Amino acid sequence: MKIFFYLLLLSTGAFACSVPVFRYALEYWYPDPYQLILTYDFDETNNNQKVFSELKKYVGNRSFIIKKIKSKNSSSKIVLKYPANKRIKNTVWEAPLSKQNLDNILQSPVRKKLINKIVNGDSLVFLLLEGNNPKQNDQIANIILKNIPILEKEIKLPHEYADIPKEDLQIYDTNIVFKLSMMRLSRTN
Repeated sequence: MKIFFYLLLLSTGAFACSVPVFRYALEYWYPDPYQLILTYDFDETNNNQKVFSELKKYVGNRSFIIKKIKSKNSSSKIVLKYPANKRIKNTVWEAPLSKQNLDNILQSPVRKKLINKIVNGDSLVFLLLEGNNPKQNDQIANIILKNIPILEKEIKLPHEYADIPKEDLQIYDTNIVFKLSMMRLSRTN
């Protein structure tokens, strides 16, 4: 069995991947789903129909798992939890159950902008989660912005290495460009 395992390892090392990891990840890896928990009182079911009908748009979305919990005498709220496989018990976000609050978590402008940047070709987007010190936030942002052009020049994609055989380049999209950007996110947004 050991010999088979070693042969398997050796044979997998013979094939080089011509697709950059960031592109492969975008196309083939699914995110760990966050848990979106909606709790509401039995008597409030009719009051929450707008929220429940809005949720139908997201059936099958792999970014989160939706759980609806009916219970007597509980306050209606939306609770966002980390993916279960992370085993983090803390709550990411919590708010009263309403269509507006659901839209805030599922349709945030920052999330849309981030998705657009990645889908439109950014290889990596630095997301600066701002702290309480605006001066320090600006300093960190300036460091990132100053280093982006340097990193874009120094990091090479597989097709930019001279020792890749031409037959491997034929299956590689050489139009891919390594592009970096940054977005700032306020803790209050």
